[in-house]
Amino acid sequence: MFPVVFAANVDHRDLLNVSTGERVRVDLPELRDRLLLRHTSGGLLLMLCRNGTGDMRLLNPLTRQLTAIPNAASLLKSQDKLQVLSAGLADSSTVALHLDDREIELAVAKPGDERRSCRARPKPASYRDMDWDTIVSALSFANRFYRTTRKGMKAVDVEATGQQPQLAVAVEEGGGTHENYLVDNDGELIRVRRTPGLKMPRYEAHRVDVDAGKMVPIDDMRGRAVFVCDGGRSVSVRAGLSPSVKADTVYRCSCSGDERPTIAAYHLEKGWTT
Repeated sequence: MFPVVFAANVDHRDLLNVSTGERVRVDLPELRDRLLLRHTSGGLLLMLCRNGTGDMRLLNPLTRQLTAIPNAASLLKSQDKLQVLSAGLADSSTVALHLDDREIELAVAKPGDERRSCRARPKPASYRDMDWDTIVSALSFANRFYRTTRKGMKAVDVEATGQQPQLAVAVEEGGGTHENYLVDNDGELIRVRRTPGLKMPRYEAHRVDVDAGKMVPIDDMRGRAVFVCDGGRSVSVRAGLSPSVKADTVYRCSCSGDERPTIAAYHLEKGWTT
């Protein structure tokens, strides 16, 4: 579930269940004087205090339980604004953040830790190597935090020790493109990516078999649709959630500046439909 309304002068928020279309209104005074940075795939809200102290909390919007995580002040040193592209759990309590930052791309911490461990953004040896090991998409699934690059897919290894977060290979096969997305498709982890076509690019989907360490091609998404947008973000919704949402379709959302957002639809079997 995620917030639909972000008005700062009210305590209530409308939450939308993207699987069922059900809306629930809840009172969340905990959001007063806090910036809502991101929601996790599990529905928790990542908040930052507005007073500049760097105080950061996780809020369960249904139980109103607040969990303190390490101060974010150190993450603001390399930029004026903290931009979180993805957030989620790497185990039952470890919180991982995928950042849009010049120096840091991954930050990991447990509640109670005094500071978080950070992974620096890769510095390629040459322009040709650029972006190949940079995170393209990141997602928390089944209490593991996965990240995919053009080289392959890895998971945060919470058991490993070191000054920065360690990563364990989950799938060797790379995304091969800067536009690929990890998606929680109603309890199934899939990867959606754009690939070159004869005239236009096309989208394809794979089920991620973590146990076998491989990607399995699929031509349907079990009666669901996937919305993707810049920054590697994605969400799976039930087909028919609205009359225009069709099954087994990837909806590519684009927005540039103040222009009205555009949405293009690609059906996995039929190709482009809009």
